[in-house]
Amino acid sequence: MKYSFWHQIPIVRLLLPFAAGIGISMFYPLGIELASALFGCLLLVSIFIYNRFQGYAHRWLFGGSVLMCVFFGGFTLHAWQLDTTSIFHYQQFKNSKYAIVMVNEQPIAKTSSYKMKCKVVTVVDSLYNNHFASGELVMYVEKTPSFKLTFGDVLLAPYAHIKPVSPPQNPDEFDYKRYLAFNNIFDQVYCKEGSFIQLGLNNGNQLRKWVYQVQNYFKSVLTRCIGSANEIGVAEALLYGFDDDIDAETVQAYSNTGTLHVLAVSGMHVGIIFMILGLVLKPLDKQKQLRLFKNIIILVALWLYSLLCGLSPSILRATVMFSFIIFSSILNIRSNVYNTLAASAFVLLCADSNMLANVGFQLSYLAVLGIVFFQPYVYSWFFPSNWLVDEIWKITSISIAAQLTTFPIGLLYFHQFPNCFLVSNLLIIPLTTLILYMAILLLVIVKFSWLSWLLGQALYYTIEFTNAIVLFVERIPYSYVNGIHISIPQSILLYIMLGLFTAFFLLRRTFYLKLFLIASILFFMVEGFQKVINYTQNRLVVYAVRNATVVQVMRGNNATLFGDSLFMNNKDKMKFHLQQHTWKSGIEESQQVYLDSSWKQINIDEYSMVISGNSGDVTSVGKCELLLVRSELNLTQLDSINFPKRVIITGAVKHGKAMSIREYYKRKNIPVQYIGETGSIEVSLPN
Repeated sequence: MKYSFWHQIPIVRLLLPFAAGIGISMFYPLGIELASALFGCLLLVSIFIYNRFQGYAHRWLFGGSVLMCVFFGGFTLHAWQLDTTSIFHYQQFKNSKYAIVMVNEQPIAKTSSYKMKCKVVTVVDSLYNNHFASGELVMYVEKTPSFKLTFGDVLLAPYAHIKPVSPPQNPDEFDYKRYLAFNNIFDQVYCKEGSFIQLGLNNGNQLRKWVYQVQNYFKSVLTRCIGSANEIGVAEALLYGFDDDIDAETVQAYSNTGTLHVLAVSGMHVGIIFMILGLVLKPLDKQKQLRLFKNIIILVALWLYSLLCGLSPSILRATVMFSFIIFSSILNIRSNVYNTLAASAFVLLCADSNMLANVGFQLSYLAVLGIVFFQPYVYSWFFPSNWLVDEIWKITSISIAAQLTTFPIGLLYFHQFPNCFLVSNLLIIPLTTLILYMAILLLVIVKFSWLSWLLGQALYYTIEFTNAIVLFVERIPYSYVNGIHISIPQSILLYIMLGLFTAFFLLRRTFYLKLFLIASILFFMVEGFQKVINYTQNRLVVYAVRNATVVQVMRGNNATLFGDSLFMNNKDKMKFHLQQHTWKSGIEESQQVYLDSSWKQINIDEYSMVISGNSGDVTSVGKCELLLVRSELNLTQLDSINFPKRVIITGAVKHGKAMSIREYYKRKNIPVQYIGETGSIEVSLPN
């Protein structure tokens, strides 16, 4: 690697501080005024340094000021793109009576409601004056047989129903509030049937309506020709990135085998569209004017396909990159692939700085970076003479290269590593590519009923076979490792270690090896510190779960989980509320105890905990340090209990009854907390 390489990628050098400024602004915002002032001052300083210090010896001074200016440029851009800073944001109209919203996406069916993203267009004050408003929120509408809302519909909803999104109620639980905030959404509203009025139909953007119509048409074709819901879902995901129709077990299997990326529309899909259009329009290459027309057609087609796929970060990255390639071809400019990659990221972040927090955005760029940088080195390890072996080795080298640059954030976000990713990708990538070609061909020949039916059946069996392979690989012993929990600093250290080891491998300088060893020591020190904390832990956690009592006693790496049967038998709830915290706590062995209707007294060495019930002799319960109330006790029962030192009312008790029980213990001067208000509660146990 030549020293001049760093100087050949100026856009990369600008992107790094720009993205860093956006990232820091997400977690530590300064506000528009201060951020803009700092950016303006640094811009003036940069201009001053450029005019005053032009000598070669002072080049670092100007370069440093430019990097700082770009850093605060990213910081300021994110501050300006926060919707809540707008004077027209609906949150600025706190005392409004109604909000008029427009459904901004196709409603998604949930268990008991329909979820949809809505755009606030107008607020109505108490005097019934209309005010222009902006901003988005998430709306849940009660699921009823009469539900007929679709994209573009306009609704009138009570403003009082708009509530802030709640933060996570349990430790290490998925932070839905922060996730929505990174998408410029801060509130949600739940409306029962009859609590809102439908004012208009199909008033949305005409281009987006066309996109949804095309998606519905594609789905109707796939439904008619394939028939099976799960296989239709996989075909939808491969065609235009819609994966809500795939069952959870199949999605988890793709994730566990390291092949989930094939279900996300990405560069592979855009590349196939680019190649197909290039072949179809090849006759236009004969004349210069027609070649320009060909490039414009391809460019428009790629962006229409990107729009069809919902403008997800991975497809945007690929489409912007191919757009740069097309423009370079038109202008006859040779471009560095790293600059092209960085320029596409720069454009997307300027358009929406919150995209930096999107996991798909991060994975997409890191995977492509790994393929571009590492794949040639990995491929050079072996030069097969046989064509088939060479193609297999190409796919393998690409998988290794992509895995190198994505595994740190894979561990951070998904807490697992697919040990069989080489085998699964080698099998699944060719199959899903074939499925995509077949699905495109199916849409072309759909008017020929018997041909489309035959191809649909072939497509069905191909998808079924692909899913069967994924499920088979997942069931291989030790095919994946889960429960890995690393922090953000640890993931950063892993990338530093990767960069330093790569530098040592390419440059053969022991300086980088020494730094690599230092970074490794720091990584394992952080990991060791967390393991010591876990090994010495002695506590219990009462989790905040609606309509349930869930308590986990953690002693070292062992735990005992007490919970209601309805909760304990619900794998999805267990995973959402407890799994991440259990993994982070280093629990290796866990015993589950199902709570019935009887009273339970649990002695943990010298610490005594009582869990209330609906039946049994209350007077048989002895003195205790902690009473967990999980049933709606009456005053007679409360008076019969030996007064505990502390009371926690669990989520199984309804709010009204919880308030009366709390008042009872407050009058007795006994500390009492209600899970419904405090969130989860941790209690330290005596050693």
